[in-house]
Amino acid sequence: MPKHYCDYCDVFLTHDSASVRKAHNSGRNHLANVRDYYASLGHDKAQSIIDQITAAYESGNPPPPGGFGFGPQHLGPGGPPFGGPPMGYGAPPFGGPPPFGGRPPMPPGMPGPPGMMGPPGAPPFPPNGPVPPPGMGPPGMGPGAFPPGKRDTAMAFTTQILACDASTVVFDSGKPTIASTETLQALKRASEQLHTHQTVAFPTETVYGLGALALEPDAVSRIFSTKGRPPDNPLIVHVSSQDMLLRVLPEGYTMSRTYEVLVKHFWPGPLTLLFPTDASIVPPIITANQPTVAVRMPSHPIARALIALADAPVAAPSANSSGKPSPTKAEHVFNDLRGKVGIILDGGPCGVGLESTVVDGLHEDGNLRVLRPGGVTVEDLERVIREDLADMNPSPKVLVHRRDYRDETIEHAPTTPGMKYRHYSPSVPVTLLLTQSAPPSGTQRTPLKSFVDALHTDAAGLGRPLRVGVLSPADSPLLGKLSTLDTPDVEWTRHALGPVSEPAVSAQRLFDGLLSLDGAKVDHILIEEIQEEREGLAVMNRVKKAAGDSVWIEV
Repeated sequence: MPKHYCDYCDVFLTHDSASVRKAHNSGRNHLANVRDYYASLGHDKAQSIIDQITAAYESGNPPPPGGFGFGPQHLGPGGPPFGGPPMGYGAPPFGGPPPFGGRPPMPPGMPGPPGMMGPPGAPPFPPNGPVPPPGMGPPGMGPGAFPPGKRDTAMAFTTQILACDASTVVFDSGKPTIASTETLQALKRASEQLHTHQTVAFPTETVYGLGALALEPDAVSRIFSTKGRPPDNPLIVHVSSQDMLLRVLPEGYTMSRTYEVLVKHFWPGPLTLLFPTDASIVPPIITANQPTVAVRMPSHPIARALIALADAPVAAPSANSSGKPSPTKAEHVFNDLRGKVGIILDGGPCGVGLESTVVDGLHEDGNLRVLRPGGVTVEDLERVIREDLADMNPSPKVLVHRRDYRDETIEHAPTTPGMKYRHYSPSVPVTLLLTQSAPPSGTQRTPLKSFVDALHTDAAGLGRPLRVGVLSPADSPLLGKLSTLDTPDVEWTRHALGPVSEPAVSAQRLFDGLLSLDGAKVDHILIEEIQEEREGLAVMNRVKKAAGDSVWIEV
């Protein structure tokens, strides 16, 4: 049965029909992808398109079957029309944000997948025609996205996975001692790769990172082109020591007492702090032209040793294509970025499994604002404030963005990753099952059987059972209830999170679960909510961003 390819979401739909295309194209994930794609271009003619998509996204009015029909041809210079998907096969082989630096062209003689941008298999640009208009590259790089003579070219790498033994790395006064010859050689090769201004994937305690030298703009630009990352999404700078931290801070900057306490307790570790920045030191491509820079010191021995051997701060977002779930194993990186990165350091599974907590403590009121929950919990922050800052009057409060306060400015121009764009989404629809929180007034819970009956309806036109993946706590009653239902048209694939009482285990298993179910070729993923306490706050932050919709379920 033929399938319809969605250029913006990089997926084939289960089958090709007007109803399936319409349902997909009116979905929140699809609309967000389209909007984010045009926002990433940074071209002035894209604004009217962004406005139309935003209006549709917020109103819920569906676009026509097949999509909005907007493409780079609406933005480029005059000349023959050109088509091809913005993020799909046939992407031109040069770097920059999405779609450039994407997947390789289709093999000669093989037509490309049908796209919303032009006829099936249409070349992405006219043969020997003009390249995309200026302004598609990261900010701070000039009107042509890259400096004259330094336009990036997407390289096809032979990706190598180099094993590293974290247990053989010991730090003394900020300097690593590496007992394993194999690990030392792998780290030296990765350091050399960084100094050629290429990217390297490496393990941290949170997720695997895609690193480049933070103070070299052309090196950092390769992070954006490799990931397809929007240019207004800032990066976190990683350092190996407090001496290295001083290299990225403005001259004469003095750390507050509150920051000193946080650094004492949580560095090295999964905590990112916002600092004032000097554009003459940290390139604006790192900060997206914001007045602050996000910095952390990772605790994973391989990550910290790599940065120390490179003797340079390293910018590193998660090592995945932008928008997808973050990798927590080397194989996750390889499956996603094979051919786009030369070296992957394999340091084993990540211990935390979610990105770092990002804290802004620069406001005049002295409070700590958690911009992104992560590996360091709100309860952890509150505890060290009580223990070490009890004499401060007033004592700093810990405020969580969107829970305790709102800030529209940073939501539109974020100072840290993970605040603006769709994140953590696999290639299939994700539905959040709300079994813990109370529904809003006037909203009734949907009986589990009614919800499953609706899945039966979705499976009717497939000619095979609907494959549904389920992520839920290991001791949740949901799994038991599902097994009692008569579902001949649904095949369940279960991936257990941690016990309800151990949200840290759920955090460690979340991204691996999403990627494993996606790799198992399920058609739909269901995730059951957990309580937003301790690590559960960070888990639900990621789940809400990954899910296209949510349903209050009566189990």
